[in-house]
Amino acid sequence: KALLTLLKSLFPRFGGIIYGADFDGEWGKSQRAASPEYFDRYFTHSVPESDVADHEIGALLSDLESTSIEDISARLTRLISPSNIGIVISKLKSKVNAISPNGAMNLVCALGRSGALFPFTDTALFGTDPSTQAAFLISKLLKQIEPPNRYGVAEAVSLEAEPLSFACRVVRRICSPKDTPPENRRLTREEDAELWLSLAGRIRDSVLSNGARSFEEPRNAANYLSIWSANGGDTEVREFLTKDFEDHPEDAILLMSGFLGTAYYASGSQPGDFDHSTYELVCRIIAPSILHDCVVRLFGDAVLNPVYDGSTDRPLKDTIAHQFEHIHNLVLAAAAQKPPVALT
Repeated sequence: KALLTLLKSLFPRFGGIIYGADFDGEWGKSQRAASPEYFDRYFTHSVPESDVADHEIGALLSDLESTSIEDISARLTRLISPSNIGIVISKLKSKVNAISPNGAMNLVCALGRSGALFPFTDTALFGTDPSTQAAFLISKLLKQIEPPNRYGVAEAVSLEAEPLSFACRVVRRICSPKDTPPENRRLTREEDAELWLSLAGRIRDSVLSNGARSFEEPRNAANYLSIWSANGGDTEVREFLTKDFEDHPEDAILLMSGFLGTAYYASGSQPGDFDHSTYELVCRIIAPSILHDCVVRLFGDAVLNPVYDGSTDRPLKDTIAHQFEHIHNLVLAAAAQKPPVALT
């Protein structure tokens, strides 16, 4: 009986009582054996490779105000490994409320410059990958900064965070939905709009500099061009794509592939179908007639009678071409059946 009492005291869930995930965080703060973060330490008498010593996190945070951004970035590089990324981010998030405004400013800038440490991985659970979690951490740290200084720090991150895909992810986490109450926002609505414009300007410079190389990473290309188009660059994006597709029609297929979602199965994952919602997203930045011309140039008579199926027996580019043409034909047919609008 004494042993059971001891076990229940050390491991509350052992007693059959249901404790939510919030308790893991509380037990972690208290460094209890019941915490998943500390269990192994008590029974191996060491810090596992998938963890990080508390004193290292403490030393980093205590030096934030007195250390340069470059030095903080270097310490993050030494601290983080592929096996402990998640736990490092989790521990930093748990300490955010204790970080001073100046310390938060320095850590935000250092994290932004260290985006390569936090790779993006496509997972079934949205937002659980290291890159998105690091972006969430930055957005949380931003609230520790005094409001008059927040936009300047946010803008610096939008312009300096590397890689560019990480900067996009950070800005998306910093900016709030339009209906968010003022007290819950990190920036004002006007500052959000300015931040998107700042990022769009950086994207514009990058895309125009890289030209056709922009499509080497289709998902990033789709994201970049959508952000640029939605923030004052609609005409320039259409001109850029039209000119590029004249010489490189295959880039149209790459662009469309960047808008595809991911389908998850018990056996793994694969690109999702090019459906009507995907068609609408792509057509926000380029006319569907131009995409159609590219598909016909590439596939000729093979797409005269497109077959819409997600078969994995044919190359992805062929599937995209057929699915696009199928939906495009449906859209044109529906438009032809609409009665003319009466002129007044």
